[in-house]
Amino acid sequence: MNYPRIYSLSTVGILKHFKHDYLFHPIRTDFIGSNGVGKSIIADLLQMIFVYDKDLIKFGTDGVKTEDRLINTLPYQTKWAYCFLNIEADPGQFITIGIQINSQKGRRIIPFVITRQADINVDISDLTLKKQDLLFAKIC
Repeated sequence: MNYPRIYSLSTVGILKHFKHDYLFHPIRTDFIGSNGVGKSIIADLLQMIFVYDKDLIKFGTDGVKTEDRLINTLPYQTKWAYCFLNIEADPGQFITIGIQINSQKGRRIIPFVITRQADINVDISDLTLKKQDLLFAKIC
């Protein structure tokens, strides 16, 4: 298996994915379902985490729907929403990266990293979390 790899994606307060944890298969992960259930939102959230620059983000539904999706519309009935990935850096060693999305128009996406310590300039083995220490939406 190749590392690093996405182990899981979690959402808290996101439209159509209010409080969910998605575990990724080590080789292949498919998101299937009817139209309108939120598959594109998952792809959009991944893009927001990895691209970050809102001027470069192109939502999967842009050009298909009559109205464009806006970042501030992703939080569902809450002021802030979160999406985060547990990344397996090496077997059994994880870091968590994610974003906070504000429901107020014009607010920035706030990225975050969760590691064992605050100084991220140390060796990766000193930063990684064990599997039992991972954050998931269901425990938030």
